[in-house]
Amino acid sequence: NCYNLENVSPLHGIHDLSIICCEKVRDISGLGGHHRLDVEYCSYNLSGYECLVSVRDVILARCDISDLSVLRYAKSIDLRRCDKISDVSPIKNVRKVFISGSTNITNLKELREVYDLS
Repeated sequence: NCYNLENVSPLHGIHDLSIICCEKVRDISGLGGHHRLDVEYCSYNLSGYECLVSVRDVILARCDISDLSVLRYAKSIDLRRCDKISDVSPIKNVRKVFISGSTNITNLKELREVYDLS
């Protein structure tokens, strides 16, 4: 728990990073250099999702991401309670996708070619 953490600038040398319950974190744009990034239950109004284009394994929980094109190069994506997602077609070529609690998705059929889908 990192309740008072506000600034999350690049942390060099760390491959796997988890930021959980950091309600003051508003911008994740400096976190693109990690192999695995886990952002859960931080501020709902995050910015900086474009950094995810270079992250291989992404876990997002209760985030306001809507444009999944930044995740198109990931190998593994776990999305939990990300309510603004409606179009999943940008991630149809990702190897492993887990989606839970995202009720606005209208085109789940786009993910039929995903190797490991749950």
